Amino acid sequence: MRRLGAVLLVLLCASPGARAQTTVAMKPDYRDWGWDALVMENGLITLAVVPRIGARVMQYDLGQHPSIFVNAQELGKVYEPQPDSLWHNYGGYKNWPAPQERWNWPPPPILDGAPYAARVVADTPDSAAVWASSPVGRFTGQYGVFHIGTARLVLLDEGGEVVGQSAPHPVTPLEQFALDETVEVPPGATRVQVRVEGVGVLDELMRR
Repeated sequence: MRRLGAVLLVLLCASPGARAQTTVAMKPDYRDWGWDALVMENGLITLAVVPRIGARVMQYDLGQHPSIFVNAQELGKVYEPQPDSLWHNYGGYKNWPAPQERWNWPPPPILDGAPYAARVVADTPDSAAVWASSPVGRFTGQYGVFHIGTARLVLLDEGGEVVGQSAPHPVTPLEQFALDETVEVPPGATRVQVRVEGVGVLDELMRR
């Protein structure tokens, strides 16, 4: 699998004293949002992935403290992605092609809000992982017509959390795009973003 890029988004490293058993489960109409969510918990962090709206991470809470913005005006809404679709701001963590100058605005709807196929790939007391994959979409950017799809691995362990992403689907032309992450946060929240060249164990998980 040829990867366009890999990004680690590190929001928290929890202390060993905070560790508890890690769980993952699909919860219908989670938090009355109107969407089902894959919810991962480890006693300190609660993380929710919503496959129906681009597999966004729509919750990342440290205890009772949220760190991700959720747009209440878009709760429960879904839109069929079309080439001329308007952008609908759900909030959350999502990934778009980079650099933006090659696709202008809005972001490709097939990546931003299409239903993703999602499955649990790890579920042990020590760790949980969800793999989510988009359809392959066609969109027109500044330099022509492109086809692109993306996949995301969300991993929660007993001590902290890592979100990784890649692009396993064919892209034309491949060398013109990378993937970038966008996180919308509520007022007062802090985000720490780390970009790496090699991801080791993350690569291995993505190949499973």
